[in-house]
Amino acid sequence: MANEPPPCTQGLQEARSAANQAARCMQPLRLGRAGPRPRTFVGVHVRRGDYLQVMPGRWRGVVGDRAYLQQATDWFRARHTAPIFVVTSNDMEWCRGNMDASRGDVVFAGNGQEGSPARDFALLAQCNHTIMTVGTFGFWAAYLAGGDTVYLSNFTLPDSKFLKIFKPQAAFLPQWVGIDADLSPLQ
Repeated sequence: MANEPPPCTQGLQEARSAANQAARCMQPLRLGRAGPRPRTFVGVHVRRGDYLQVMPGRWRGVVGDRAYLQQATDWFRARHTAPIFVVTSNDMEWCRGNMDASRGDVVFAGNGQEGSPARDFALLAQCNHTIMTVGTFGFWAAYLAGGDTVYLSNFTLPDSKFLKIFKPQAAFLPQWVGIDADLSPLQ
C-alpha cells in the first residue's frame, strides 16, 4: 500500500487524466469548415437517467425534450458562425436518436457512448458556451465554461415541492437564457 498515492492525490490524477482526454477529444474539432480561425464550441449536457422517473413522479416536472434541444441549438446557430455542439449525457442513445446531427455540427462525445462523468465535465468546461437541461452537473459546467448559457426554465409545475428546495434565481445567472419547458405531459 506504500506505493499508492494518498486519496486526494489520486483524485487530482483522475481529474488531470479526464482533462487530457477532453483536450484530445476537442483538438481535431478546432479547425474545420469555419476555416483557420478558432471554432465556437457549445457544450450540451442532457440529464436523463433517474430523472425520467423522479421529475414527473416526485417533483411534478420534466426533463429536456427534443423540441427544447432544437430551440436551444437554433438559438446558438442564430448568434454564432458555424458553432459545434459537443453533446454529453447519461443517455447517449436517446441523444443520438433525438438530436438533429444532419448539419454536421453536432458531435456526440465518446463516439456517442456514455463516458465518465469526469471526462464529460472536463469537455463541457472547455467549451465556450453551454446548453443544459436539468441538474446541478449542467449548471456547474456552465459556470466554469462561461459564455452564453441556455437552460430549461419552468421545468416543474408551479405547485411542485421541488421549488421549496430549489430556487431557480439562486442557480441560474441573470444573463442566462431560459427556454420554457413543455409541461403538457404533466397536465
